[in-house]
Amino acid sequence: MKFPKTFQALSFPFALAALLSAPATVHARSGGDGPIDIRFPSPETAVVKEGAFPNIDNLRNMAHGLSKKQVYALVGTPHFDEGVFGVREWDYLLKFRVDGQVVTCQYKVLYDRDYRVSSMHWAPDGCADAVLDGPVRQAEAAPPAPAPAPVVTSRTTRLSSEALFAFGKSGLADMLPDGRSELRHLADGIKRESGATIRVVGHADRIGDAASNLQLSTQRAQTIRRVLIDEGISANAITARGAGDSSPVIECPDSLGRKRLVACLQPNRRVELTVDSYN
Repeated sequence: MKFPKTFQALSFPFALAALLSAPATVHARSGGDGPIDIRFPSPETAVVKEGAFPNIDNLRNMAHGLSKKQVYALVGTPHFDEGVFGVREWDYLLKFRVDGQVVTCQYKVLYDRDYRVSSMHWAPDGCADAVLDGPVRQAEAAPPAPAPAPVVTSRTTRLSSEALFAFGKSGLADMLPDGRSELRHLADGIKRESGATIRVVGHADRIGDAASNLQLSTQRAQTIRRVLIDEGISANAITARGAGDSSPVIECPDSLGRKRLVACLQPNRRVELTVDSYN
């Protein structure tokens, strides 16, 4: 059954006499450690002796893992003197109107060592069934185990810049036919992997100044990204950046002379595509 937000119209599916005569001790399971006794303080010892008429919706939002600040915002300050430091339980006297009469329920919130809600308890027992009305009662059960984190599988394909672009070039019109064909083949495989993401990183050799090398590698990476998008891969799945000459895979001495040095450094002029698949 559903309860209105105004408590004057609130009605519980249990007898008033049963509420008033039920014992102030309930038995509950906590953290899978078996039954434990939850004992409530005598209402006469309450600091707020008159108790309070709570907001039903707020009570239904109570759940495991809430902080003390969140509990305070939902239910208010506890009604008993629980102490100051290291307090791990809050007790409340909650009032409800039933057939023109006021019924009192006791509500206990227990906290774990991190001061997060670990369990919630009512006395008499029937209060929980009436106030929480089913769906929120389930929040008092042990929280469900988190879903397993997805397994990420990464693979990197290294493409020679010489196979992709004319020497020193980076634009779409500068791509070589064989390089474009290889990218098309790679894109076909990537499209069969649902949710895959692609990281494109361009690299240059150390010949020339660092700024020019960074610009060239960045432009080549962006061109490759453009080709993959044209082949049907979502633009949101692809990132592209240039690394310049910062990550060489081979070192060559200057003593080789210009022509042989350019040939020796060829492996550093490349574009790397890393595909991350989520299983």
